[in-house]
Amino acid sequence: MVTLISFVVLLGILIFVHELGHFLVARACGVGVEKFSLGFGRKIIGKKIGETEYVISWIPLGGYVKLLGEAGAEELPPEDAKRSFSVQPPWKRLLIVLAGPFSNFFLALVIFCIVFVYGLPNLAPIVGMTLPGSAAGEAGIVAGDTITSIDGKKISYWTEIDEILQASKGKDLSVGVRRGDEEKTVMVKPRLTGVKDIFGKEDSVYRLGISPVSHTLAVIGEMPEGSAAKEAGMLRGDTILSIDGRKITYWDEIRPVVFASEGKELEVIARRGAVEKTFTVKPKASREKNVLGEEVSVYLIGIQAAGNTHAVVGQIKPDSPAHKAGFLQGDKIISADGKKVFCWEDMEDIFKDASGDGLQFVVLRGGRQMTLTVTGGRKGPAGIGKETAAMGLYPEKGEVIERKNPAAAFVSSLDRTWEFSKLTVVVIAKMIKGAVSPRTLGGPIFIAQTAGRQAREGVVSFILFMAILSINLGVINLFPVPVLDGGHVLFYLIEIVTRRAIPQKVKEWSTQIGFVVLLMLMLFVIMIDIERLDIKFINDALKFFK
Repeated sequence: MVTLISFVVLLGILIFVHELGHFLVARACGVGVEKFSLGFGRKIIGKKIGETEYVISWIPLGGYVKLLGEAGAEELPPEDAKRSFSVQPPWKRLLIVLAGPFSNFFLALVIFCIVFVYGLPNLAPIVGMTLPGSAAGEAGIVAGDTITSIDGKKISYWTEIDEILQASKGKDLSVGVRRGDEEKTVMVKPRLTGVKDIFGKEDSVYRLGISPVSHTLAVIGEMPEGSAAKEAGMLRGDTILSIDGRKITYWDEIRPVVFASEGKELEVIARRGAVEKTFTVKPKASREKNVLGEEVSVYLIGIQAAGNTHAVVGQIKPDSPAHKAGFLQGDKIISADGKKVFCWEDMEDIFKDASGDGLQFVVLRGGRQMTLTVTGGRKGPAGIGKETAAMGLYPEKGEVIERKNPAAAFVSSLDRTWEFSKLTVVVIAKMIKGAVSPRTLGGPIFIAQTAGRQAREGVVSFILFMAILSINLGVINLFPVPVLDGGHVLFYLIEIVTRRAIPQKVKEWSTQIGFVVLLMLMLFVIMIDIERLDIKFINDALKFFK
């Protein structure tokens, strides 16, 4: 039900905005509007206000505005003839047609502005890992450091680091670092590193060799039957320490190593309780979708994260027992009450068994171990969240909320709208060239499913999806295909250049051809949508059409 409602709301808003653009500009240009319809086919409900009939129709896959004299062949009373669409100069007709797609761009712009002002989660500029031998490693930057500035520019979010690195062109940078209560500046020279973009194309970017902190540790949760890890003897609760000699701390570090194995056996060292065990795991080939929705072959060992959080302090409540004991942001808790702490969740059992009011913590701060004693604030075995909060300790989640002022939000919204528009054009161009599979296309079923998922995640996720879909709708409508707005734009541009109207018969034939092509495309994407549902008897039936 959520999926259906989300789809109807999403499509209704996008169509309404698109057609409202045509409607308002037509009125502004002095052109009469006979009908404003959401959807096609037979009307469900309608009401005539003035000369315009407003209707909702049965087929919710589009909409239209019927302009006075749009067909060009109808005879109109003299008082209406001058308000006919067909007698307007080409530039006016061009504006009316362009108003629809540009209304969709405008909707996306407004949504992005609202979201940027409201605030979005962004990665905090806290170093989670430093690669051995990297530029940052040689400069002395270690895990837990907070990047506070680069070349005098204040750093609040992780994304700002990459922007400055690419603009540096490899020159030496002064990097401000906070480690506990110590502030220092180091000189770092970014190195050119080869990467692949979302299309698999090789590119080179400047990197320091650091990655953001991830609060999810490499602790195994679920393992399906037949998975490579389970067959190797690994169990739920095992903590992965290394794979093929590469140290593993966070869950995000596992996937790239397994992917790169290309199926060869991996030596995995894991901790089970207080014992370290070695396993030989052979990744299995699997199929999954990439960011473009294409099915690609990948190697997996079949594990899911348990969700354990690293024992790194994120916030300390002022005047709390932890604050008085000397805890600082970025401290990594190594032990509590003499017992080893591997993750934040370990402290639950430790607090339950602890005797007395004073608790001794051993923390790692900038490579140095320190002992801190917390007195007071304990409430008994009430659970890890309440226990640590009572002491004034909160885990580091590696996220901060990024909020922009209205002017900065508008600039960022323009940039985001342009980037998504450009990406849509690039994907379609690569699809035409054959570099991207047409099976990445999504039809009404796919859109409905995605809308439902985004709605369940929250209002912000849903309206961001609406903004991206609105941009896609605007771009696609500008393609020079008869029956789309872009086809009409092409006709009017030719008319402006040649100073001659295109014959009505040519317009009618091309529109009919365009409609057939659009209908075939719609059937194609619906078939892809149905195939994605992975229903056996439907898949068997669709084989006859391949």
